[in-house]
Amino acid sequence: MQKTAVIYSFCAKLLIFSMLLIQGLSFAEENSSDEKQQADAQTEEVKAEPEEVWSVDIKQIEQAKQRITDNKEMKEEDKSKYLEIYNSIIEQAELFKQYNAEKESFLNMQKNAASELEKVKGSLEKIKEESAELAAEGKAVSELETLLAEANMNLESARETSTKLENEPKRRAERRTQIPEQRKQIKESISELNEKLSQLPAESEQDELIEANRKLLKAKLKAQNAKLDSLAEELKAYEATSEILALRRDLAAAKLSKFEKQVKFWQDALGQARKKEAERAKQEAKKVAQQSQKSHPLVQKLANENVELAKKQSELVKDIEKTNSYFKEVQLEVESLSQDFSSLQEQMEKAGRVTSAMGVLLVAKKNNLKDVRQHKRQISERIAKTSTMQLKWSQYDRRWAELSEIEAQAESMLEENSVTEDMPSYFSVKNKAEELLRDRRKIVRKIADYYMNHITALAQLDMTERSLVKTVEKYRSYINKSILWVKSSSAVQKNEIAKIISGVREYAQSNSPARMFRVITSDFIKRAPYYITAGVILLLLIFSRPKLIKTAKADSQRVQKITEDRFVYTLREVVVMLVYASFLPLVMVFLGWRMLENSANYPNLAYFAEGLFHASYLAFAFGIMRFFSRPYGLGSHFGMNEEALQTFGANLLWFFSVLIPAAFLYYSFQLGEDAKAGQDACRRVIFLIQQTAVIVFLITVLNPKGTIVRSWLEKHEGSWLEKLKYIIFAIAILVPFSFCILSIIGYGYAAMHLHQELMYTFALLVTVFFLTAVLKRSLLVTRRRLAIQQLDRLREQTIEEAQSDTEQTQSVSMAQEAGNTISTISDQARSVIKFVSTLLIVLGVWWIWKSTLPALEALENIQLSQTTDSQGEIIIISLGSLFKAVVIFIITLVLTRNVPGLLEIMVLQKLPINSAASFAITTLCRYLLFIVGIVYTSFVLGIRWSTVQWLVAAVMVGLGFGLQEIFANFISGLIILFEQPIRVGDTITIGDVSGRVAKIKIRATTIRKWDEKELVVPNKEFITGRLVNWSLSDTTLRIEFPVGVAYGSDVKKAENTLLNIAKRHPDVLDSNPAPRVIFKGFGASSLDLELRVYISSIKQYLDVWHQVNSRIDQRFREENIEIAFPQTDLHIRSSDMPIPLDIQNSGKQKDE
Repeated sequence: MQKTAVIYSFCAKLLIFSMLLIQGLSFAEENSSDEKQQADAQTEEVKAEPEEVWSVDIKQIEQAKQRITDNKEMKEEDKSKYLEIYNSIIEQAELFKQYNAEKESFLNMQKNAASELEKVKGSLEKIKEESAELAAEGKAVSELETLLAEANMNLESARETSTKLENEPKRRAERRTQIPEQRKQIKESISELNEKLSQLPAESEQDELIEANRKLLKAKLKAQNAKLDSLAEELKAYEATSEILALRRDLAAAKLSKFEKQVKFWQDALGQARKKEAERAKQEAKKVAQQSQKSHPLVQKLANENVELAKKQSELVKDIEKTNSYFKEVQLEVESLSQDFSSLQEQMEKAGRVTSAMGVLLVAKKNNLKDVRQHKRQISERIAKTSTMQLKWSQYDRRWAELSEIEAQAESMLEENSVTEDMPSYFSVKNKAEELLRDRRKIVRKIADYYMNHITALAQLDMTERSLVKTVEKYRSYINKSILWVKSSSAVQKNEIAKIISGVREYAQSNSPARMFRVITSDFIKRAPYYITAGVILLLLIFSRPKLIKTAKADSQRVQKITEDRFVYTLREVVVMLVYASFLPLVMVFLGWRMLENSANYPNLAYFAEGLFHASYLAFAFGIMRFFSRPYGLGSHFGMNEEALQTFGANLLWFFSVLIPAAFLYYSFQLGEDAKAGQDACRRVIFLIQQTAVIVFLITVLNPKGTIVRSWLEKHEGSWLEKLKYIIFAIAILVPFSFCILSIIGYGYAAMHLHQELMYTFALLVTVFFLTAVLKRSLLVTRRRLAIQQLDRLREQTIEEAQSDTEQTQSVSMAQEAGNTISTISDQARSVIKFVSTLLIVLGVWWIWKSTLPALEALENIQLSQTTDSQGEIIIISLGSLFKAVVIFIITLVLTRNVPGLLEIMVLQKLPINSAASFAITTLCRYLLFIVGIVYTSFVLGIRWSTVQWLVAAVMVGLGFGLQEIFANFISGLIILFEQPIRVGDTITIGDVSGRVAKIKIRATTIRKWDEKELVVPNKEFITGRLVNWSLSDTTLRIEFPVGVAYGSDVKKAENTLLNIAKRHPDVLDSNPAPRVIFKGFGASSLDLELRVYISSIKQYLDVWHQVNSRIDQRFREENIEIAFPQTDLHIRSSDMPIPLDIQNSGKQKDE
């Protein structure tokens, strides 16, 4: 018993000790939990309202808005403040609901994670256990089409799901990096809102604005806290469902694979079923045709037609299969290219920048990209093909509908073939015809359906092929953005010579001349006709050269003689030059073609072919430029300096002797990856030799003191090219020198690429110059011929006898008018040529550099400055922005100079408007283009109207006071352009100045006075001053000729003589109004007459004035009509001095 008591006592003590221990541990855990919660509370920002819960009552806010709106005593400014606050409160309440919904969604993701995981695992196991066996036996074509359409829908849905799930890890990774930053910003925002809330006065119902702001701050705090909670749950949801996402991706991939197999299976099954059906129909039709050979001709005809339709059905099935097969190939290319593109983008994003190794990879990727020109051609051709098939479908569908009444069709055919009911075979022929027509209807229906199926297949192929073209272009553009600024090789190193020696050795070993000769010899044996044809053509070119040169010399001599010059000689010279220059290029192209064809037997031949092709371009350019600079070449036709042409031609020989072999070696020098260092070193040396030759050639040819430049500047003295000749010369030398530097430091690809683009640009400029020179030569010959014809007519008119003065005047006037017409036509043609050449250069330069332009986007990363617009958005000004602004400004200047002229020639001259309206339109067009260009340039540079409008307004006010005269002239210029009180060419008088309007500009107008001096008059004078426009609305002008005849003259005779003079003058209007003579009165010494004549234009004023006055003097002398002159009678009443004898005698004679 004692032992038992001791045991009980010990157990009781142990139990009490255990209870105390557990309580202590529980207390410690509670303390630890409290500390953890306190720490978490310290980490988290204080919630919006720790003491009270506040919720937004939308109905209450709407009532407050209505009360404010109905309050007529409140100012509009106060109303807008209240309404803005209440609208913001409602907006924050909606955000709170949205964030809470997002939070609940993430909580559900966490809650259902375990069950969802099991569900996905089950689905994955189920799809793996499913049998992949599909059965197509015994299924009709229509049933197979339905199954294929269903499989395609499933495949499309699986592909979308797979794409979405493949992108989901990337999206979650981005969100994992974004959420901490967002939470940080939200916490800062909550602190700011709490601080603002604490600064508000105590709650008071008297100040409604304060209370409204308090509610807005609380609503914002509530929304921000909800957003904070939602972001926290989002991270937890991603953690909880990470395994689910991986399994879902596996499930999507498994489904995608499953449906792809199903689609392939049903496509193959459908194709086979269609082939079998078509073959069966064809065999049945043939069998029926054979059985009908001894039947009625109508039956035979119907059976044979059915055979042809069955063949058509079989051909359509083959075409559909061919289209589907090509569609699969294109689809695989698109998928492979898209995956490769995505992989490359991920590599670039992970690397953060394009490394040298990645630059080499980009070059390889770009070289391996598919040429999509064939695909583009097929896409364009497919449009017409699809339209044809739609027409065919419509025709066969209509034929099927027409065959709906079989019996009527059969009776109609029997009647057409003279088969009547009284014939013994009538019913048998009719039954057979009906049977054949029923078979035909089935075949026609199938053909129509197959045409529709083919149209659908072509539409799918077109969409996929367009996607391929778009993907390739996008891929190439992406590479071009980065590849230009990446090192494609290492910089020049100490062991460069060793690399060069190694590269040359490898090049010699890998290109065996003996093996190459054997391949070409074998090709010669197999393709002997090609070589024989090429040899004959080359022999013809060789033997025709002396005759070509003789023809060129003869034409060159003829064009030097004005009377024998013809434009056809220049055209013939162009043909001679092209034929003469094509010998060496044709040899290179032919050899390159044959090497490329045999590159499968010897891969290095492809590199040689590439080198020959590039060398042939330079050889052709050399032949043309060499022939052009000969004494009998096209340069002599264009009137170029002979000494300059000789200097240019002499330098061409050595220059292209370096350039052509260098181009061949550069492109043919391609080794394997093991010898890439030696390849890069050798190609760098070849490139440096090439650029050195370019520098020496440019120094020789473009030297401002050299013969070539000096002879050109003599014809363009004072031009901007003459002023910038040294700068242009320096730039021309620095460009190839910079290419050398780029190649030396490792940017070999960039240097060669830019060199090629510049060479293409130079070729474009030379081509445009050549075409422009040919067109101007045609214009010169035409103008010279017209001038010679005009001189011949004038010479014939000069030697004619017995011409009156009037006829002479008419001939001179006609000659002047013809000369002006020829000059006008010539100027217009030159303007068109100038614009077309400028347009060709702009389009050509864009086409050449379009592959390089994406690389210029790298300049956007070089930040120069930044500014902020009125809405607080940051606008970054980069080096790329500056470059774009300069380009836009240059384009603006070019368009401003040329587009108005083109508008004048191409459009306005064909419209029923006068020259003044045309001038106003072109001038406003020029101003509009300039303003748009300046605005766009400013926009690119980050200058927004919202940022500078107040500054501009202040500046305009200041300028309005300080430069009010300038602004007055500017506004007056606009008024002149719109109202047109004066126009270019008008004869005007302003103040004491008369003359013709030569130019109208925005500030001032130029008047050319009668003494040919130009007077610049501010535009304000024409608006505020008194202006006489002699040719504004009615150009008719009256001229008065006052004539005084002596007393005693026959006034009637004088009047008729004056009228006769006026009527005989060619420039005086005969009627409306007619010339008049007015007897104005009795003068002191004469009878005053006045001849009033009217002329059609002020331009005739001086000529008519002179000629009519001269004629009046001549005719009055012939008619003995005395023109009076002032006389004075002196009466002497008394004088102490003796009167001279001659005066006395004259007085006596007068008395007698």
